[in-house]
Amino acid sequence: MLRITRPLEDAVHLEGRLTRHEVGLLREFLRSAANAVAVVDLSHLAFVDDAGVASLVDLRRRGLRIRGGSAFVRRLLEEVAP
Repeated sequence: MLRITRPLEDAVHLEGRLTRHEVGLLREFLRSAANAVAVVDLSHLAFVDDAGVASLVDLRRRGLRIRGGSAFVRRLLEEVAP
């Protein structure tokens, strides 16, 4: 389960799990955001599978800044796209 909140106008906060089941939810949320989102905060993201990592890498390639995240999540992102 993934919870997406928007504590700041230009940031989203992800909490829970980002798996192939939630990737579409994240994409739809970002697509429908009234204002541009510049930062994705992973501070409370507990788990990411391959599809979730690919989604985060894609967001980073499109210019969004990824911040926070556990050592596990950071390591996955570094391994896929240093």
